[in-house]
Amino acid sequence: MQQPAEQGLQALRRARDRIDRDYEPQLRVSELVAGAGHSTTQFIRAFNRTYGETPGRFRLRRRMERASELLRTANLAVREI
Repeated sequence: MQQPAEQGLQALRRARDRIDRDYEPQLRVSELVAGAGHSTTQFIRAFNRTYGETPGRFRLRRRMERASELLRTANLAVREI
């Protein structure tokens, strides 16, 4: 049986992985919190403590990294990216 701390860490990992896959702006923190056993505020604080940035900042950083990669490698206009 898993300890509550392990379950919380797994929920944070699932949220981080989901942000990594679904980094669109429509993704809401409330969707990430579902099933994590936290309130929204607790979840954001736990994510920040664990990963050094809030879920919103993490998503923004990942979006910027992906856009930068596409600008370097893809033959797409900035508007398309």
